[in-house]
Amino acid sequence: MGIWSRIYKKHDARKIALFSEGDLLMESLDGFLDLIELKRPKYGIFQHDISHNCYYPTSDLSKVIGQCLFYLQKLDDYKLNLEKEHKVKILCPRIKIVAGRTNNFNGEQFSTLRMLNSNLNHIQVVSYDYLLSCGKKIIASYE
Repeated sequence: MGIWSRIYKKHDARKIALFSEGDLLMESLDGFLDLIELKRPKYGIFQHDISHNCYYPTSDLSKVIGQCLFYLQKLDDYKLNLEKEHKVKILCPRIKIVAGRTNNFNGEQFSTLRMLNSNLNHIQVVSYDYLLSCGKKIIASYE
């Protein structure tokens, strides 16, 4: 639930730089601009390496991580323009990638996702199943 509890409002604009658009520009509760990058639920998150018996990001996920690294650079390059246009602060922006499904993940895949997220600076990968679980927990807390 952590990443969603910090979101305050969505900005209508998507442009973060010349010829670069993010999916959702979101303002956090503390007034900073973050980005949410949406991919389809069918996106594969990991592949299994039989020879090393481990999981690694699919080429699709690797591409979107690269896209987010590019966006982080653009957010830094155009920081002053974006702050003026959106009336928000940009400091160490975070990007949340929403992609794929984890409902059939085994323990090792969940551990790999946790390791991946802990080693990405300012980028976090979450699945649609995770979002659904967060929503259910929020609703249950009000019942």
